[in-house]
Amino acid sequence: MKTFLKLTCIIGFALIGLSIRNANANDPMRDIPIMERQLSDFRAKGLKLGLFRVEPYLSVGIDYTSNTLKSDENEVGERIYRTIAGVGGKSDAENYELSFGASLDDRRYQTTEDFDHTNFQGFIGLVTNFSNSSELSIQGSIGQTHQTTFETGTINAAYNPSEIRTYDTTARWRYQPGTIRWDFTARMTDSRFENTEFNATGDPLIQKDRDNTEYSTAVDIAFERLSARYGQVGLTPFLGFKIDRAEFDRRDFDIDSDDFTGVDQSNWRYDVTAGIEFAPTGKLRGNARVGYGLYRPDDNDLDDQSSAIASIDLIYLYSPLTNFTLGADRFFTNNTDDVGGTLETRLSARVIHELTRRWIFDAGLSYANRSFSNAVEDKTWITDAGFIRRLNDRFSVAGDVQFISRESSLNNADYDETKAIIRLNTRF
Repeated sequence: MKTFLKLTCIIGFALIGLSIRNANANDPMRDIPIMERQLSDFRAKGLKLGLFRVEPYLSVGIDYTSNTLKSDENEVGERIYRTIAGVGGKSDAENYELSFGASLDDRRYQTTEDFDHTNFQGFIGLVTNFSNSSELSIQGSIGQTHQTTFETGTINAAYNPSEIRTYDTTARWRYQPGTIRWDFTARMTDSRFENTEFNATGDPLIQKDRDNTEYSTAVDIAFERLSARYGQVGLTPFLGFKIDRAEFDRRDFDIDSDDFTGVDQSNWRYDVTAGIEFAPTGKLRGNARVGYGLYRPDDNDLDDQSSAIASIDLIYLYSPLTNFTLGADRFFTNNTDDVGGTLETRLSARVIHELTRRWIFDAGLSYANRSFSNAVEDKTWITDAGFIRRLNDRFSVAGDVQFISRESSLNNADYDETKAIIRLNTRF
């Protein structure tokens, strides 16, 4: 832990020093966050195909972890060879925008070869403006991903890895006839789980106990009539309402009897939030909110739950070359039978510095504390530092080093881990 804190301090002071040194730099894109800037000198030209401008891309590299199994002893290091290939495109139509994208992410594990897998993501979307005050967007996506301890950090996974196939459809309508902005969202997500292990007959285990379909409707209302401005910071109050329905297959699959037992996890959830938006054109951007939710399971053997959350997510444009981000939230759930609840606190901070037009450095620190019924407590610290080196309009190199330390009251749940990645990226 002492080494962890020393590295954090070194990284933080080094980047803050760079930030102060360049605080008065002049940049024509000073009002755009560093990671959102599209510099013409380093932007791929793409290919013109009919109505679409298409950008193929390719990324190759190596991921490394010192503790791939998240073990408190007998640590096993792992190298993962990564190849990511994809394509994205947008239309040039005047009144609407069509977009699409698809990518393959192949991961080859050098030690735990059973973890080898290829993820797939694809989407197609439409955005159209009916008028200056009304915009409709619709997007459909499909994905095939895998869960392993390397990606999720899960220590005691039921199956490892698991293949997850996800189908998602989202529709959003933004309407602003005056000083009140309305955002309506409807979404459906279907998730199918399949284990990559095999049973005694040689057939793959189908995890139908985890299959689920989620339906969601939400409305967010921003009251621009009540907006206020303090120097370069603009504030707008908002309200949000959301209803979720999740339908699960029966859980707790019994391998021996090939049957399902236990409870049905299907449920309703109701959430309301209120908060303040920081204007997207000021030096301080983001939002702060509080929320309250109710969880109502279908199965009478499960308890109703209530939850409360307070969160803040900010980005501060300290100078044209230096941005800071801050995130904090406190989340609480309570069971109605007084068995207990969960209290979780998360804090994160990051500095992003553009040393030159070709170099971007960033460093961050995060902390999470989770306790359950005052009996179990987990604490996790993560610090990382990374860079992006733009070579030209087609090539770039990126790297990152991350240190993770977890302390838990659970037996054998403590672990330390070092992760590192290096990537060569290209766009056409």
